[in-house]
Amino acid sequence: MRHLDIHRQGLRALIAGGPLYIFLDYDGTLVPFSGRPQDTRTPAGTALLLRRLSSLPGCRVAVVSGRALADVKKRVGVNGLIYVGNHGYEIAIPGKKAVSYVPAGYRPVLSGIKKDILSGVGRIKGVVLEDKGISLAVHFRLATAEGAKRAVKVFYGAVTSAVLKGAVAVKEGKKVLEILPAGKRDKGTAVAWLLSDAVSGNLPGKQVVFYFGDDKTDEDAFRELKGKGITVCVGRKRGSQAEYYLSSPPETVSFLRELSALREEKICRN
Repeated sequence: MRHLDIHRQGLRALIAGGPLYIFLDYDGTLVPFSGRPQDTRTPAGTALLLRRLSSLPGCRVAVVSGRALADVKKRVGVNGLIYVGNHGYEIAIPGKKAVSYVPAGYRPVLSGIKKDILSGVGRIKGVVLEDKGISLAVHFRLATAEGAKRAVKVFYGAVTSAVLKGAVAVKEGKKVLEILPAGKRDKGTAVAWLLSDAVSGNLPGKQVVFYFGDDKTDEDAFRELKGKGITVCVGRKRGSQAEYYLSSPPETVSFLRELSALREEKICRN
């Protein structure tokens, strides 16, 4: 994996042609992690940059998050972007009705699991149970090693039966375990759908695609875009399917700022 250190001339040539599609994970990619999900905020300068990028001709920006759709839209706070929530189970495209994919009978099962988890982790200091509507997440970033171990045990004790029955699926992330509907939707399938001609509009020119992500759940998108786009793992990780890496969310923002400046420069010259 190489650092995404494309020199200015090479980057100019890369985006000189047709449409540009930028996919961004949120936590750990666009903004640094917070101990508690509710504490995360998008800096005003980052929001302004996303707004500027999305307004450029032929440029689409999509935030692809594990957060609930309403939550990530609120925290980014920029109209005109595409938003993907709950790892691909919710999608909102500007000017269209948001879509969500929830199997019949799933919500009662999730509700029962939530009660079991809450009764087990409620008194473990530093553990946060996040209800995202379509999914549940148990965060243990702020817990001690022993507390995290107990939380993981409670989680799998509550969810294993439903997983074996095919009623739910589990995703593992950075200091977080999540429960989602059992199905084949993920960040990769969301990206593939958004890039399909029927959705993207089949704009003229060769489409250049970037995907920036930092977590295990972004690996689905990295695999989907292999040979089709520029995949960037934020925080270098051994074994990642991404082709390039950036060290931190500030590096992501800096790269996006360079991308925006070059795109604007090209427009001014034409």
